[in-house]
Amino acid sequence: MMSSSYITYTDGAYSSTRNQGGVGIVILKDGKEVLQYSNMYKNTTNNQMELGAIIIALRMIKGEIDSLTIYSDSQYCIGCAVQGWKRKKNKAMWEEFDKQYERVKK
Repeated sequence: MMSSSYITYTDGAYSSTRNQGGVGIVILKDGKEVLQYSNMYKNTTNNQMELGAIIIALRMIKGEIDSLTIYSDSQYCIGCAVQGWKRKKNKAMWEEFDKQYERVKK
């Protein structure tokens, strides 16, 4: 079975004046763009959108892969995912992140 290397760029944002957030994702497979995704959400936070973008990107990875690099500008997500920061909020989302991360890691 042929496997591949993926690079994912994720971003999330929130506007309090509009009570609206959004996510944006671009996925490259072996250096070629294979997917763009964006969506808007109501009643959310910036951190939820940043983390949500990563979770959605992980869900989109199917099949066997060689490697996955995720780019995010969220210190919150990077700190909680790989630097040992305490995950005090968004616990259900972090559980979903861990589930998807472990699935993709296999």
